[in-house]
Amino acid sequence: MKRIVLMLFVAVGLFAMPSCKEMENDGKTLTVQDSLATVFPTYQSVKILVDEDHSHMKLVIGDVAFYNSTPEEKTKKTREYGQMVERIYGPGNLLKRGEVTVTKDPRNTDMEPKDGITTPIPFDELKK
Repeated sequence: MKRIVLMLFVAVGLFAMPSCKEMENDGKTLTVQDSLATVFPTYQSVKILVDEDHSHMKLVIGDVAFYNSTPEEKTKKTREYGQMVERIYGPGNLLKRGEVTVTKDPRNTDMEPKDGITTPIPFDELKK
């Protein structure tokens, strides 16, 4: 009987391990969201989506000032955001692709806003 109980605990532990990793990434994503104002001080809405395999991140922000900024400024701020994400997720993270999409609608709830302007996050460059 003790052997069965022990095997049950081992099985539960093995199944719980992936969810611990997932919770760890969710916690890091919340930290990214809480730190967003350091890169985008005028944002009014935010949505962050990380794929299940943790290789792709998409940020959608409602920010009129950033929406109206130059393409160079969008590239610069997106790179700063990528650097912040790399610091928070730490070395060995699985992020390979990502993008920042900005909309001028501060009440946006869509991951693909109609007026969205998308800039890729250069995770490959940032990992070097």
